[in-house]
Amino acid sequence: MNQKELKRGSFIITLESRNFRYSSSHAVTAKHRNTCRVVKHTQELFLRVALYKKYVRRSLTVCTAGNIKDVSLSESFSKEYPSDIQQKSLTPSIRETLEKWPSVAHMWKDLAEEHGNNVAVIDQHNGKATKLTYRELYGYIKACAVALKRLGLKRGNKVCLVSENSYRWLVIDQAVMTIGAASAVRGSGAPLPELCYIYEHSESVGLIAENEQVLVRMVEKLGTDKLKFAIVLWGKVPTAFSQLKIFSFETLIEEGWNYQNEVHVPLASSSDLATLIYTSGTTGRPKGVELTHKNLVYQIGAVDIANCNPVPGNVFVSILPCWHVFERTAEYYFFARAVCVVYSNVRNLRNDLQLHKPQFLVAVPRVFESLYNNIMSNIAKQNRIMRYLIGMFSSISLHYHRAFRTLFSLDIFRLDSSFQKKVKAFFVMISLFILHKLADWMFWSKIRKVFGSRVKAGICGGGSLPFYLEEFYASIGICLLVGYGLTETSPVVSHRRPGKENILGSSGRCLPGTQAKVVHPETKEELKRGDIGLLLVRGPGVVRGYYREPERTEAFMKDGFFNTGDLAWIVPKNGHLVISGRYKDIIVLNNGENIEPQPIEDAILESPLFEQVMLVGQDEKHLGALLVPSLEYLKAEGILSSEYVAAIEEARRDPSKEMFLREEQVKLTKMERIKQLIRKELYERVVSRPNFTPNDIVRTFYLILSPFTVENGLLTQTLKVKRSEVYRRYKNEILSLFHHESFSSS
Repeated sequence: MNQKELKRGSFIITLESRNFRYSSSHAVTAKHRNTCRVVKHTQELFLRVALYKKYVRRSLTVCTAGNIKDVSLSESFSKEYPSDIQQKSLTPSIRETLEKWPSVAHMWKDLAEEHGNNVAVIDQHNGKATKLTYRELYGYIKACAVALKRLGLKRGNKVCLVSENSYRWLVIDQAVMTIGAASAVRGSGAPLPELCYIYEHSESVGLIAENEQVLVRMVEKLGTDKLKFAIVLWGKVPTAFSQLKIFSFETLIEEGWNYQNEVHVPLASSSDLATLIYTSGTTGRPKGVELTHKNLVYQIGAVDIANCNPVPGNVFVSILPCWHVFERTAEYYFFARAVCVVYSNVRNLRNDLQLHKPQFLVAVPRVFESLYNNIMSNIAKQNRIMRYLIGMFSSISLHYHRAFRTLFSLDIFRLDSSFQKKVKAFFVMISLFILHKLADWMFWSKIRKVFGSRVKAGICGGGSLPFYLEEFYASIGICLLVGYGLTETSPVVSHRRPGKENILGSSGRCLPGTQAKVVHPETKEELKRGDIGLLLVRGPGVVRGYYREPERTEAFMKDGFFNTGDLAWIVPKNGHLVISGRYKDIIVLNNGENIEPQPIEDAILESPLFEQVMLVGQDEKHLGALLVPSLEYLKAEGILSSEYVAAIEEARRDPSKEMFLREEQVKLTKMERIKQLIRKELYERVVSRPNFTPNDIVRTFYLILSPFTVENGLLTQTLKVKRSEVYRRYKNEILSLFHHESFSSS
């Protein structure tokens, strides 16, 4: 999630982290300050940002690109915010939640007693379709906890849990918590060396694997001496390791079913470690983030989405990996409100939305982008008259909603609109009202059926959501609420609420008890509201440290504050956070200009011509880009044949054809018709951005035919580009853009 700058277009509620970025869509960056200088009636907010331009840029240029070491905040700030302020600033409902449930595992008994007959979980895509009520789910958790206890798992122990989403993952994770132990979690698709590192670094005593294949791979690498027991969630139990105690999930449940009363109440307390989440991030060795039960229960009580709050019986479709902090906390939040959680996946998402008609959808931006692209693809298949009508009504609804947000100051670009602009917006709304309602009846109500027709709010995390998507979803009547957070903040720091608090482009207000502070990246001096700087946060959601790495903990945390590594500013009028970008992702050109790549990349991705993009140009005189083109778009434009596109698609699935793809990349990048089309698209998309400056222009490019994926190591498990790995793998291609005659300019 990399929120860098506001752009025109999109909508949705986003919770994410650095490896989770609970993220606002866009932010105002240094480039806004250029505009401020030439606009006579600029409001105080943008004026302050303008005055700060040279100061920040000079600082960002001199600072190193690595992680920034936090220094203690000023004594006056410490005195102003004593150590017990977090507890005092908690609302009564949050304090009540923390007192009622010392651990996450404590909530299941209450839920079984109060909502025992409500459906808790639906899992149709793992083995036999399963539906469990809250009473049945609680019984499974108790049985599993007893079985683990009889296997020798004790309070304070760690187990390594390697699996993707399923109700069995939930059951065994909560059973581990019930005993007072903790799980070190990761997805089964992670590289084997990383999985083994997590097992050993976490000092796990047992392994819980998704299936036989995952278990065998890890045990062969680790050896049996390091495991007291192993459990397979799905499928057969391997017979190759006779000296190791290996159980299937079914056997585990049967073993503990008759002894459920051996664990009367959960053994964990609020200060106990609940889980270790290893964040591989975009660089470096995975870090074990220590989340306590208090961190997680605080999130359950503090998140509040007002009139969109879930009620018993609502449905939530789960598609993010359950080992990810955003998904995990979201599940606990919904379970605590007796909601039915439906486990889905990318392949079955559209069918599940139609079948279960959820009120809530939690997903990464790529999912919402995929749904948007699917909608656009279906529109493109309509006849010319229908395409014209949809395009016309899209423009009408877009301008209607922009006028609405201008009148009520509901996005970052329109916070300080003048009286004249508000009057104009009012008349625009009046003039477009009937046409907008007609568009909603004719088209948008049908598009909303893609989401099942009952969605109260879309919740998106794991990355930056482009502003054009925010505006699109707002225009068709789907409420998206954006927020910000990190794995280290468990994860939510702030989020938007429906209504007047749903200001597009911001990340909303901080949770009660959480404080945010923007400081100068070098001096750590606190900045005024409206100035861009490094974001520090503290509160009950901030983790206590990194497991077995005190040096890393010390580098990131001082006086209870956590250095997020993100650039941000605080809106003077309402205190909303606006995330401007990732400090270490800034590209510094050789003229000293600091470029935040994400907003420009988001603008480029508005074009249907591009599927992925990564800007380059550190210490160069201009920007370049690595582009993954849309082959389907090029085929539709008559530039590529169906046979050629099919050959490329087949080569993408065959690792042995890597050289073929590289050869074709060179040919396509040099093809004159493609070059002209891409130059035109890049220029138009970048120049149309708000607060555009000439330094933003992408002057050279190179086409990549192998998309960035988790499998090829160029995306993290949360679908963020591993920029350092892309730089390493495409070093020669990047050099060709700047130091030799480039393919794009030849």
